[in-house]
Amino acid sequence: SFSFIYLSIFFFICLFFSYQIVGDVQQEDNFKIFYIHVPCAWFAIFIYFCMVIFSLGFLITSLKFYDILTSLLAKIGFAFSCFTLVTGSLWGACTWGTLWAWDTRLTSTLILCIFYLFYLVIHLFFEKSFRNSFFLSFLVLLGFLNIPILKFSVDWWNTLHQKQSITSFALFVDYSVVMSLFFFLLFYFIYVLLYFFLEFRIVLIREKVEQLYKYINAYD
Repeated sequence: SFSFIYLSIFFFICLFFSYQIVGDVQQEDNFKIFYIHVPCAWFAIFIYFCMVIFSLGFLITSLKFYDILTSLLAKIGFAFSCFTLVTGSLWGACTWGTLWAWDTRLTSTLILCIFYLFYLVIHLFFEKSFRNSFFLSFLVLLGFLNIPILKFSVDWWNTLHQKQSITSFALFVDYSVVMSLFFFLLFYFIYVLLYFFLEFRIVLIREKVEQLYKYINAYD
């Protein structure tokens, strides 16, 4: 998969656009990492939530279709979780003076990335059987226990990570920052849609080729 290559190019495009935006009064240009880091974090969580839905669909219906969708999402979700950790570390180095701290939000993000990695490794290197697909679906559901901790850790505990700046009740950042952020979110969303449909098309073509190959071998 070329998900990391695609996302790396996309990441630098976003970095270029973010450089054109005015920085923060206190953090100056360091604050511009916000426009890269926050959408990455949101999409890493959102994609995992979608994986949970598709995994439940597979467990209930046993349709391979849901397993394929989950595996496609895992690739892009892993890439987003990795870039969340990288951009968060860079931002932490600028504001906290350290690349890493065993903060609850940081640790739970690392756990999310590990669950993505476990899923991809098992899916890639082990036999693609019905039993393994069931195991992977249960693994995804197990990882979902980490999502509430990741999302609400800054509200439940006193952590090094800042509190949520944007909530459904109030905005603690300037309006121009919110508009710029949602521009990047839209940019990320378009990328995810394009990547997902391209990868899904490739999977469908591969499945048709494998079925044709089996059909030809049956008559040899």
